[in-house]
Amino acid sequence: MSSLALKNCRDLLPLLQWNHAHDIHFFRISSQMFPWAGQYELEELPDFEDIVAALSAAGEYARSVDQRLTAHPPHFIKLASTDEAIRKRSVADIEVQSRVFDLMGYEKASHWNKINIHVGGAYGNKTRTLHRFSETFEGLKDSTRARLTVENDDRPKGYSVADLMILHSLTRIPITFDFFHHQFCPGAMTQKEAFEAALSTWPTDVRPVVHWSEAPECPQKRRLHPYGHSSFVYGPIELFGRDREVDVMLESKAKEAALLLYRDEISPRYTTAPSEAEEEECLWDSRVEGVV
Repeated sequence: MSSLALKNCRDLLPLLQWNHAHDIHFFRISSQMFPWAGQYELEELPDFEDIVAALSAAGEYARSVDQRLTAHPPHFIKLASTDEAIRKRSVADIEVQSRVFDLMGYEKASHWNKINIHVGGAYGNKTRTLHRFSETFEGLKDSTRARLTVENDDRPKGYSVADLMILHSLTRIPITFDFFHHQFCPGAMTQKEAFEAALSTWPTDVRPVVHWSEAPECPQKRRLHPYGHSSFVYGPIELFGRDREVDVMLESKAKEAALLLYRDEISPRYTTAPSEAEEEECLWDSRVEGVV
């Protein structure tokens, strides 16, 4: 377990170097770098010193080339569960996610290195669940609270941006807006209203993050798995004139191949050639990330 964690941490630097070589400045690090995270203290690992060195080197490099790193723990993180044991395991796991950024040298915790999660189930009462999430959130370490964000859901009975605005009023936690999810769980908001509301929850000194994905290309897959993601992104990505104010995370099966195809070949078809000054100013098309 320790040797695998070390290998995962050492693999991070070459990935960041590849990103920089391809003008990619936004990357979601794996939430699986530490097997069985939350079940032990990182200091207990025999390779801990080498792990710290690997993470420190990756963090130093990312900062030197202006590469933004974030995380998105898996769906089993449930801070609002009615089961206390599940809440405790979720807290332990998410604290490890935050500790990774600490070890990478991000001494001032902020949503620049966001750790994005979903609220989870409604457990029969959304209002009570949001308050239970708030209570668990308040018990997290300061550095973890300073990094945590929540995302709107892709199921009709899930949490819309309107629902998450209630959570924001309780915790000040920022909302990561997912365009694709909004189609399935809009609440009472239009896409633009939800997008603008989510952006308003972010600190003024941190660029908000939004997610963009599309339905599977295959009609049969689209019918059987309507919430699934496509292999590639075809756009156009509509950011309502806020292109230079947000970082766009592409969630696509083809990962970096989807990113490069959209950025270099598809996106230019939707826009006219920018002036030299505009080209220098516009950052959004180099601040996207391909993920599963």
